[in-house]
Amino acid sequence: MKRRSFLHKLSHAAAAPIVLPNILQSALAQHAGSFLSNTNEPGRILVLIKLDGGNDGLNTIIPLNQLSELNAARPHVMLPEDSIINLGRSSLGLHPELTGFKSLFDEQRLKIIQNVGYEQPDFSHFRSMDIWQSASDYDEFLNSGWIGRYIEGEHPNWPTTYPNENYPDPLSIELGGGGSSILFTGNQSFTSYLTTNPDGFHEDILFDQNANYPDDNVGVKLRYIDLVKHQSNEYASTVKSAYEQAAPTHEYEESDFGEQFDIMTRLILGGLNTRIYMVTLGGFDTHDTQVDPSDHTKGEHAYLMKELNEKVLTFFQNLDEAGRSDDVLCMTFSEFGRTIVSNGSRGTDHGTAAPLFIFGNRVNPEILGQNPVIPKGVRWEDNLTPEFDYRSIYATVIDQWLTSNESKSESILGRTFDQFELLRSDNDADRWILFPNPVNDVITIGVPKSISSFYYQIYDLTGRLHDNGNATVNPSKVYRISANNLKTGYYLASIRHQNGNEVLKFYKE
Repeated sequence: MKRRSFLHKLSHAAAAPIVLPNILQSALAQHAGSFLSNTNEPGRILVLIKLDGGNDGLNTIIPLNQLSELNAARPHVMLPEDSIINLGRSSLGLHPELTGFKSLFDEQRLKIIQNVGYEQPDFSHFRSMDIWQSASDYDEFLNSGWIGRYIEGEHPNWPTTYPNENYPDPLSIELGGGGSSILFTGNQSFTSYLTTNPDGFHEDILFDQNANYPDDNVGVKLRYIDLVKHQSNEYASTVKSAYEQAAPTHEYEESDFGEQFDIMTRLILGGLNTRIYMVTLGGFDTHDTQVDPSDHTKGEHAYLMKELNEKVLTFFQNLDEAGRSDDVLCMTFSEFGRTIVSNGSRGTDHGTAAPLFIFGNRVNPEILGQNPVIPKGVRWEDNLTPEFDYRSIYATVIDQWLTSNESKSESILGRTFDQFELLRSDNDADRWILFPNPVNDVITIGVPKSISSFYYQIYDLTGRLHDNGNATVNPSKVYRISANNLKTGYYLASIRHQNGNEVLKFYKE
């Protein structure tokens, strides 16, 4: 999107509250221990990536130990075995378009959670997406979203006194998706600022009226509308200013999804301290033409995988350049997976469980979950069994990324859910790591945060020197060395740095 176009196409979701709050409520103290303690300075950011339509998990992350069963169950869409990117762990592979995900995985910046879903899955796009965004049971109907409830819990006086000295920037921003979602809807009001359907907005900002209204129920509502109009103008000015301050070093290939990432990147690098973003990639309802009949590595799903791969990788390249990668956690979600069995239209139908990705410099890269098991003689109505309730991921993100020192997920989600270790320990951030091991073409070295440069030497076990050099470490704290000239066998990487020496052993395949 052109810079001028974006500046003329802003909209504020708070202008359309579902329930008008009582603006005369007494001010309540802000919750401590939240990453929303203020928006005056940089801090943690959560990026939610919505894969709209129901992503085919079995063609995204492929259980390599189930290839024969998969080929029998989904011959119309199954990827050629030699095209699948082998992760080298857990007998798992990636779609051939997810080369950047493989890089992030090797850099230990990608976490995979398999078989995510919920009990008694609903196969309606609308209902199932509502379930995911509201964090409800299959038979429970909520009118608020888990992010909206989180924000209102941290800011009980929202939107009455916002923006203010401590919170000059929007608390959350939605990009794409066609309008404000239930995800950001609180029990009182919408909590997000959004840009949607840019061609539908005019250049002028909303006019502040500031009229004298009567002291009755109608007057209260009219004053609230004035409040939101004023808030829209204030936020528009703040967002415009941040957008003008920076441009991505690494440009995004042109597409609607790319525009969303471009705007988000400009705002983050431009100094906007919004803490929660959502971007949307649509088109995953692949009932037909999911693959090209002459080449299953191409088709609609391959295009979507390429879009997702390119934008996420470029995003982290820009964050690396700016030194902001440590501050950002990204998470994908989709309303359901697809059927195990392919249909006769070179597609798949609405299914149940599917994998979920979490990205970030600080994420614990351990793969969670067992590989899906494909039974012999599987039928169209058979589906994968969820291993993780999707709300266990939400609870983990709330308590381990959005807040600190106290658990808040139960009050937001309505009950407790099992959690996993989301982030690496501080000890992991301060140690040297060589990966993958065994090595193929590239030796990747994870460097402690305190190290900015080092000298390395690569020896074989006879003591022969094969490579050496001075390394300057980029903000992502990852350094790569070519292994193309090394023969198969064991080697030692000797590293000298300001704090001492390290020796890392590896095997070259």
